[in-house]
Amino acid sequence: MAHPARARAGDGRVRIVAGDFTEERGLLTPSLKVKRRAVLEAYQEDVALLHG
Repeated sequence: MAHPARARAGDGRVRIVAGDFTEERGLLTPSLKVKRRAVLEAYQEDVALLHG
């Protein structure tokens, strides 16, 4: 049985955002991993549109 969040992930909703995800902007760690909480905060309106 698929995880519900993963099952929804393949529904094709995508949004292109302006700006780079960089360490300087606080969206990446020094090892270039995405800081999900920071990205969700920075793009909360875009996320709401995708999931609303």
